[in-house]
Amino acid sequence: MLLKSGCVIAEMIPELHSYHLDDNPGLKSCSLIARLGPDILPESDEGNMPLSKEVRDNFYGRGAELKIRYVRDLTNGVKLASRDYRMEPFPENAGG
Repeated sequence: MLLKSGCVIAEMIPELHSYHLDDNPGLKSCSLIARLGPDILPESDEGNMPLSKEVRDNFYGRGAELKIRYVRDLTNGVKLASRDYRMEPFPENAGG
């Protein structure tokens, strides 16, 4: 999916997220950081569509809305820990 969208995996952080599930309390997932590939053209735009408002309303579960659209890296890809980022909400959550 990432390659079809013209992206490559820049970094993977294993076991970053934990879940509070009764049937699988040890479940963890990773976090992937993807960047646009320098010379990779997307094969198609079919998988690169915005999520509908209905899907975002229950993204993390019923009543748990996805509010942030982008987290922008302001360090130009530096891999050291940094607080140099900007969070951009979806337009309807921008507050103005």
